[in-house]
Amino acid sequence: MLPEPTDILADACATVRNVLLPALEDDYAREQAGLLISLLEHVRTRLERETDLLSDDVRDLQETLARAGAKVPEDELSDPRSDQLKALRERDRELSELLQDHLRRAETSWDGLGSIPVELAELRAAVERQLRRQLEIVGPGYALGT
Repeated sequence: MLPEPTDILADACATVRNVLLPALEDDYAREQAGLLISLLEHVRTRLERETDLLSDDVRDLQETLARAGAKVPEDELSDPRSDQLKALRERDRELSELLQDHLRRAETSWDGLGSIPVELAELRAAVERQLRRQLEIVGPGYALGT
């Protein structure tokens, strides 16, 4: 049986980290090897988790937007986990744009005085959950610019 692509990437990371990196004396070469490790780990994480994280994101966005009264376009994905990743990414992008539009309207309609409206708080919480899921996909190294 062939190894999984994620296993190949994990082995490549381990080789760079444990064999190549210690043998490099040039600081620039060591930095580049570290960047290569980050890139390989990023690709491995996306292969392992992106479909599940995007499926969770789509479901969460649909539920949040429906509760906020947004007109959510029909979902063409009957079961997001079984459809192509490209379609899932497009649906997530579409719902994210709708969430941002709805959030802008909610922000604009609040005068900033008194308690934050429940709808606005829920929309902000949805954005935070979405960002946390995205961070799981890209990894902390990319988020921190390292």
